[in-house]
Amino acid sequence: MKPGATSAVLVVLIIVVSVLVFVPSVRAQVGKLIASILPRALGAEPGACQSVEGGAVGSGVFVWPTILHNISGKDYNPGSQLYHPAIDIAAAKDSNVVAADAGVIVFAGWNNWGYGNMVVIDHRNGWQSLYAHLDVVKVGCGENVDQGQLIGLAGQTGHVPFPQLHFELWQIIEGQINRVNPHLYLPQP
Repeated sequence: MKPGATSAVLVVLIIVVSVLVFVPSVRAQVGKLIASILPRALGAEPGACQSVEGGAVGSGVFVWPTILHNISGKDYNPGSQLYHPAIDIAAAKDSNVVAADAGVIVFAGWNNWGYGNMVVIDHRNGWQSLYAHLDVVKVGCGENVDQGQLIGLAGQTGHVPFPQLHFELWQIIEGQINRVNPHLYLPQP
């Protein structure tokens, strides 16, 4: 290839990918791809913990991770073109975010996939919970947490237009992550 041709091809490729990301069906597929590899990729992230053994075991009964219980951003909708396997809970900047159940911290810190500052708790009973867009992370790797314990402060880190808490619940069955609708497992507001 001639000098400069590589740059031109790269520019065209960037333009094509940029345009395709704005096509809803393509954006949905990209979102599903990212979500499918996210749990495996977490091990390579800056906030990833080394192998964590043992720790507190959750009850399997969850509480709301914020004092507000309304959806401020996207609601759970994994089947939509805008693939979203979580709820975005209203939260003022630097308001408390608490553990939805007891467990051990398996991720605490920055995430490069758009989640910003993030915490993942393994409840050691087949469940994990994810808390994203935190302004401040208040827990560390391998730390045991009780249900309702402060784990961070809500924020606007990562790809989010305003302060909120992105909250996911994962049910682990035979090593496979099943992202479930948090509304089905949280108490009625």
